[in-house]
Amino acid sequence: MGGAVRDLLLGRRPTDLDYAALDPEGAAEEAKRRLGGSLFPLDPKRGHYRLVVGERTLDFTPLEGRLEEDLLRRDYRVNALLWKGGAVFGLKGVEEDLRRRLLVPVREENLYQDHLRSLRGVRLAATLGFGLPQRTREALGRHARFLQAHPEALPARERVKEELARLLLSPRAASACAFWRGWGSLGSTSPSSPSSWASIRAGCTTFPPGTTP
Repeated sequence: MGGAVRDLLLGRRPTDLDYAALDPEGAAEEAKRRLGGSLFPLDPKRGHYRLVVGERTLDFTPLEGRLEEDLLRRDYRVNALLWKGGAVFGLKGVEEDLRRRLLVPVREENLYQDHLRSLRGVRLAATLGFGLPQRTREALGRHARFLQAHPEALPARERVKEELARLLLSPRAASACAFWRGWGSLGSTSPSSPSSWASIRAGCTTFPPGTTP
């Protein structure tokens, strides 16, 4: 489910696989037993676990309610996809989003369920070559300003560091950084330590202004 199904529909080879399970920790441990790799808790409070096997990343999250209800809790409509019984299920509007290559939140309030989601949106736009329609820009802007006003809500720096690192490796990194920097948000999401963290922030903020994603 999630981004892996999106990538398949876009003709891309998925490397990040998402699994929803009643017991995500147990499912992750079973996958490690079968596949090997390195397993670690991504967000233990929320029951999120990650298994890295070579170049592939397998994320395990709790299944809460029906699968269809789980889709409504996703971040963006292009990630609210489910492969079940050989068929693909998605929310209304996802086909148009994929066809027009647009990134639209499932619901704006979903961004506040995981405060990494606004930065992830900018990164996805850069890596997938998707556009950010006005409604998405406005929602991301409101969320970024919320994080500026509430720094205690910021995600763990390791998670932000990973998103920024992936953004810097994308083909549209300069424009994405300019877009994020436009809110003054890089500073609020990039604590000054450790040095590797500061280097990522410096690498992004030294990009010249460019067009937005």
